[in-house]
Amino acid sequence: MPGLKEVFDKPGMAVVVTPVLLLGWAVSFCAVSFHLAFPVITRQLNLSTIHTAWIPTVYLIAGAVFGLPIGRVANRIGPRNAFATGIFTYIIGALFVTLSGNFRILALSFFTMGAGSAMLTVTGRSLLWSVCGPQEREKIYGLLITFISIGTLSGSFLGGIIIHFLSWRVIFAIGALIGLLSLLLVLRKIPSGDGDPSVRAFDIPGALLYTLFMVAFLLGFSHFPSETSLFLIPFALLMLLAFGWFETRTPTPILRLELFRSNNTFRFSSVSVAFQQYSTYGIWFLMSFYLQHVNSISPAETGLILGANAAVTAALSAVSDRIAKLIGKSSMIILGLLLNTMALTMLALILQQFDITLIMIVMFMLGVSVALTATPITSLMIDNVPERHRTMASATLNLAKKMGSSLSMGTVMLIFSLLLGSAKLTGVANDDFLASMRVIMVIFALLSTVPLIYGVVHVIRKRRS
Repeated sequence: MPGLKEVFDKPGMAVVVTPVLLLGWAVSFCAVSFHLAFPVITRQLNLSTIHTAWIPTVYLIAGAVFGLPIGRVANRIGPRNAFATGIFTYIIGALFVTLSGNFRILALSFFTMGAGSAMLTVTGRSLLWSVCGPQEREKIYGLLITFISIGTLSGSFLGGIIIHFLSWRVIFAIGALIGLLSLLLVLRKIPSGDGDPSVRAFDIPGALLYTLFMVAFLLGFSHFPSETSLFLIPFALLMLLAFGWFETRTPTPILRLELFRSNNTFRFSSVSVAFQQYSTYGIWFLMSFYLQHVNSISPAETGLILGANAAVTAALSAVSDRIAKLIGKSSMIILGLLLNTMALTMLALILQQFDITLIMIVMFMLGVSVALTATPITSLMIDNVPERHRTMASATLNLAKKMGSSLSMGTVMLIFSLLLGSAKLTGVANDDFLASMRVIMVIFALLSTVPLIYGVVHVIRKRRS
């Protein structure tokens, strides 16, 4: 397998890899820093419990909605142009976040950022795959995961310091600046390429049905058990069924369901990433409040504690290709999923008695889990589909992540709605918050066993065949 120097020396490689790595860092940096800033933003903008949880959720909904159609858009206008469009959208969203003064503007700004993030992530990964040979992909994607983890790490450390001493708005000004530099590099250095005008760019009915499902389902979650939720949740499930029916009949689907039916490895990878995101995404949101609101720890110190997760992910992701060669990709994923379940179970048990050492151990275990699963899951999903479907496979990977993350925040909103009501989160009693968080962590831990059991069965069947 070639080293990184040989990979970057390949003609045209550096100009593609550099903006993708920079944006991987920036998106991760802003996302993690924002989680640290939640308690501060909640106080400054006077947000209720449900409004607070909806801010990251609209970001995820936008990512899930725009992540699928962008695959077909990229085929029509060319991946470079689609990538640049995603960067521009992300910049606009980040700039408006810095100017937000109320819930509506903040939510709309985050929706725009989420759409841009999904577009640049899907097309950026597709661009990487187009310039990398089979021998180079795992190493390059391991490098991308490392940069994303460094973004998480710097968001934890530097983001906490910026929030504490400057303002949370500075975080998104930095994200917009990195986006602008990357956009200029893309427009000046990467050839526009040729799209295929004959490709139908946007499956409007499919996208509409999927959007209605996501919004109705999460709205229903957040209002449960009101009369509104009793209408919205069945309506969402009806939209999901309609989406599945339509996608199997349209000649240009935004999601090829036959990939799930006919490709066991693709299905296993999708299930694994969706459930892992589900069981872990809400942790950043909850731990930020747990440390700052319940235990009176500053944003800077909170970042140092949560940064243990990103530090170990960054370190191990750089050598993930070597680990895969030693134990195999499927075994690597199962080991990561096992650590994930163990960490979540520990966290549910230690919340009442705050112990900084145990919290750091849990963050370390979660970081190892991500490092062991991220690269092999991506490799298995994209390498096991035909070349013509790789952009869609990348979009499906993004969809699985966003779906898992959205439902993770949906679960948080559901439990908050049931146990805390519409009170302001910073005004909730510590015992009530801890009780809600413990229920959420038990749910996360239980459902994290689903991909673990499925993975073991998948490996056993694969070896027998």
